[in-house]
Amino acid sequence: MKKIMELHSLNKYVLNLSKGFKLALLMILTLWSVSGFATHIVGGDLTYKCLGNDQYEVTLMFYRDCLGGNPEADFDDPASIAIYDSKNNLQVHLGQLGQILIKFNADDTLRLESDCFMDGNGVCVHRTIYRKVVELPFLAGGYTLVYQRCCRNATLTNIVEPLETGGTYITEVTEESMAECNSSPVFKEWPPIFICVNEELNYDHSAIDEDGDSLVYRLCTPLMGASKERPIPQPASRPPYDEVIFKSPYGLDNLLGGVPLNIDQQGRLTATPNTIGQFLVGICVDEYRNGQLIGSTRRDFEYNVVDCDNLLLTGFTIDTATVCADVVDVTVSDNSMGVPDGASYMYTVTSDKGWDMKFNEPDFQIQTNGAQTLTITQSVSIPDVCTTNKTQTITLDVYDTGLGFGDTVVICEGSSVALNPNYNDRYVYSWSPTTYLMFADGPNPIAEPEESILYTATVFDPILNCTITESVFLEVLPNPGVTAGFDVEKECNSLTLNFINTSTGADTFVWTFGDPTNPGFVSNERDPVYTYPSGGTYDVVLTIPGDECNTIRTRRLAVTGDDFVDFEKDIYSCGPSLIDLNTMLNPLYIYQWEDNPLISDRNAAVPEAYVKEDASFRVTVTDPLNDSCKIEGIINVEIDDQLVVDLGDTLLTCEAGPVQLNPNGNPSLIYMWTPAELLDDPTSYNPTANITEETRFVAKITDPNDSTCMVRIPLVVKFGIDDGGFEDGDTLIICDSSSFFINPGADPNLVYMWTPTEGLDDPTSPNPIASPLESTSYTVVVTDSMGICTLEKTIHIIIVDSDVYVDFDKFVSCNSLTVMFLNMSRNATSFQWTFGDPTNPDFVSTEENPTYTYPAMGTYDVELRSMDDENCLAVRAMRVTLTGEDPDLITTDSMDMLCPGDSVTLSATTEFVDTFTWCDPNGVVLGTDSTIRVPIFISGYYRLKASMDDCEYVDSVYLGVRMLDFMLSKELPICADEPIDITIINNTDFQIDSIMWAPTEDIVIGQGNEQVTVRPQETSTYSATAIFEDGCVVTDSVTVEVSDGSRFVISVDPDTIFFGESSTLMVTDEAGATYSWTPADVLQTPNSSTTVAVPDQTTKFTVNIVDASGCEFMLMDSVVVINVQCEPPFVYLPNAFSPNGDNQNDVLFVRGRYIEEMDLVIYDRWGEKVFESHNPADGWDGTFKGKILAPDVYGYHLRILCIGGDSHTEKGNVTILH
Repeated sequence: MKKIMELHSLNKYVLNLSKGFKLALLMILTLWSVSGFATHIVGGDLTYKCLGNDQYEVTLMFYRDCLGGNPEADFDDPASIAIYDSKNNLQVHLGQLGQILIKFNADDTLRLESDCFMDGNGVCVHRTIYRKVVELPFLAGGYTLVYQRCCRNATLTNIVEPLETGGTYITEVTEESMAECNSSPVFKEWPPIFICVNEELNYDHSAIDEDGDSLVYRLCTPLMGASKERPIPQPASRPPYDEVIFKSPYGLDNLLGGVPLNIDQQGRLTATPNTIGQFLVGICVDEYRNGQLIGSTRRDFEYNVVDCDNLLLTGFTIDTATVCADVVDVTVSDNSMGVPDGASYMYTVTSDKGWDMKFNEPDFQIQTNGAQTLTITQSVSIPDVCTTNKTQTITLDVYDTGLGFGDTVVICEGSSVALNPNYNDRYVYSWSPTTYLMFADGPNPIAEPEESILYTATVFDPILNCTITESVFLEVLPNPGVTAGFDVEKECNSLTLNFINTSTGADTFVWTFGDPTNPGFVSNERDPVYTYPSGGTYDVVLTIPGDECNTIRTRRLAVTGDDFVDFEKDIYSCGPSLIDLNTMLNPLYIYQWEDNPLISDRNAAVPEAYVKEDASFRVTVTDPLNDSCKIEGIINVEIDDQLVVDLGDTLLTCEAGPVQLNPNGNPSLIYMWTPAELLDDPTSYNPTANITEETRFVAKITDPNDSTCMVRIPLVVKFGIDDGGFEDGDTLIICDSSSFFINPGADPNLVYMWTPTEGLDDPTSPNPIASPLESTSYTVVVTDSMGICTLEKTIHIIIVDSDVYVDFDKFVSCNSLTVMFLNMSRNATSFQWTFGDPTNPDFVSTEENPTYTYPAMGTYDVELRSMDDENCLAVRAMRVTLTGEDPDLITTDSMDMLCPGDSVTLSATTEFVDTFTWCDPNGVVLGTDSTIRVPIFISGYYRLKASMDDCEYVDSVYLGVRMLDFMLSKELPICADEPIDITIINNTDFQIDSIMWAPTEDIVIGQGNEQVTVRPQETSTYSATAIFEDGCVVTDSVTVEVSDGSRFVISVDPDTIFFGESSTLMVTDEAGATYSWTPADVLQTPNSSTTVAVPDQTTKFTVNIVDASGCEFMLMDSVVVINVQCEPPFVYLPNAFSPNGDNQNDVLFVRGRYIEEMDLVIYDRWGEKVFESHNPADGWDGTFKGKILAPDVYGYHLRILCIGGDSHTEKGNVTILH
């Protein structure tokens, strides 16, 4: 009687709908499209996500057949999702009259497609996603969300009348879900659109539940909904919904044929289908929390079972690899399957930079450069079968150098162009040649070539530590009688430029103004006017188009901005010092510094001046676009007398060697000398410099009592000479046709000039090879580079005719220190070889063809002498250069206890190598010159990689940075909130003046001291900043590891059992840990990481863990125990139903959750059996022998066997109503 009342109340609710709503509903129904009826439904699912505050994101995933279905069956626009309450009432006050209307979004569509089979057929599925946020206020009993659509594919094999069958997709937002802001599970993936006949299916169809609820999977029967007459019901009809009717022999236990389809409790689908066809499959996942069912998610889909022996799948992969800078290798590899012999491939590669290429091989590789998007289309053609096309798009997200491979720019004679306007500051550019270039030292020089010329840009990528070479070819064609040029007029303090066109022979002009805020702007006026947004540097280009070439004029303009005003800047120095006179203005402005002996370059933008007393430096800065626009600037330098140091400006010595730079200096001051590599101690007040050439030293001197007071003092050291070669007036008697080293032992750092020059290989060499044809007296004048110290001496060479002739050649391998010498002398039998080895200077070989191994790389002077002629010395000289292996290249000494950030000069010899790459201990490139100056922040070996020709060498030097060491009072890890002491260990010779620990709020005791106490709750890092007595600031850190309980994970399997069954409790097993489970009375082994529980009721279990460090953790989980009750009202048969076709209570079912077996027999009043069922899912629709029975009372007999063995038997009556 209760159910009858529910039906009546529902009808009454429908009848009492407002007239306004009926009218709106009627309008919606009239909008149904006739074309909506079509064979196209593949499947879908409906889910929700709780966002909080009664907001829910509803998602409908819907799939249609895009190959076998009706092409007119488009996706709904909009899609309608009806909102019903637990009593099946449409919630017209929610959404739009009880509907969630979601517009179709083509961007949320996806095409899942097979290619073709050798019989010409394929599979294609089109997916769209409808998603919208809707407000669902809390409602007792919750909501049911429903989407319906007709019709399913006519080709379905396993259901009855698929053309008459639509689909219903529901999700229930239960009262429990709303109370806990639960979200429904979401299936991970859509199943494959086809599977292979007679092959095993093993597919992960599991779902993800973001709330961590337990999920139970099962096969379920898809729901029917909509019809050919109402293919797009909006709103969907109210619950409940009929299930589809399977065609014999198919059903839930035989969905595909063959080995039945099954889903396990991990959501894995398995089957071995044996029938080719199209099959409808339903999957349900039930969501349990604390043993209670709180929701279910349904999905249905089609499995196309095909003969995969004839399957063709085409596709390809794209791999990219950055070579260097913006150069990328793009590799395309075919991964097609089933392509027969005779098939043809065609790839089309299109770049959004305007080029395209074609390839007719399955695999290929291209190399391209620059940021761009490539669209690659693969076309595979099988004659008389099909042609498939697959397209992929890939973006090469690199930092563009602005240059391309072999860029060519065609210009007319007399043009000027910028070579690389799209340069990237990430790279370092070096241009060659520099002929016709302005701004050649920058990334974007302007060229004005008189002839065709190829410019090469060497682009260094400091991040990848590599170099590429790109080029720009300027093809200069004869000028067609056109000149391009312009002048610029502007008012002072204006950003508006008037361009005066001075071109001849043309009336068509194209102007661009280099404004990055307006990059696409072009003017075709003859004399345009342009206003820039701000001051800055801009490239203005005037182009005159031509038939064969364009005539171009490019000018780099400095536009004055707000900074172009008279100024006066003050610079303070606590003592006489070198001062950088920096105006902070555009360096392209025109500078004219007032005549001042302290300034060496009066036109420099930032000159350097050694200022010893208060001084003012005046500069006139002129607008380069209007020489009448000038500003005056004054830089006032105030020199205090707090720190006055006089180094004497210049130190002169006439001999190379050690020189004390500041013997009368003040040892109490703090010094840092540069270049440090020439000094024994760059921090000494009086360092000793090893002077080999004029050197400018700068001493950075700091007041020890005031770290803010620092001055820079220059000192130039000039030196004389000490040659070390032959003595003045020496005489040598040499056989004719000889050559010899004329000045062994000479100092290569001095300047030599030999006279006469005849017979010398290099008259400026310290020790040239002499080959005089006649007796000659050679005089050499030796000076230092400044010409201050001079030495002159003469040697007399007497040439004697002789039959003795000596000569030789050498053979040496790259990187080898062993040299083989081949004697080619004539009329000589005795030989004396000297090899110029300074480590073995007295060694002489008398072999005819000796082999000599040198100790290290270097340049060696080799001589072969013969004494066969008693009247003269027959001699032959040769200079041999060896590179050897792993030579000592670095000339900078190791250093330790540097202050972080101190600059160090790293230098290397250039004697044996000509390319250099410096790296820090982490491999970061620091520079590529033979000498670099860099700040040092990390300790370790700084490496130099150098090369010459094909030989590469590596050397290193250790540089140590001052660091802080820490000592901990306890072994790690410690427990959370456990106190631990951290102590700084000072391993330096410098005292620490102050210490600051961070984070400050974590320091329990000792802030500012060398020892602090902390109580970390989790693994934490603590830093200490120490200021040493010399002003050096060092920051370092130590990490205190806290034992983390999250590594222990508890699990229960299964988490829901029936009374009398067992469940396994597990927690992460860790060596050294102890475990204690409670309550222990229902556990087998309560003190192990894994135990078995047999609870008699739902129980929460707790495990206490003590790890090897003594830290305690507690985890909990529950086992739900289900007591099966096999009696009414837990199992029952309703006493009435109404099979009148209104989808409301049309079928009579036995109700119960734990029914294992069932026998139901129904008789009419004459005792004739009219219905029998042994499955709760098989209900009675009120028919007998295919006919609807009249309303009446029918008797029944019911026997039920429940899970667990309990049974229930009852007899009674059931009434058919109409």
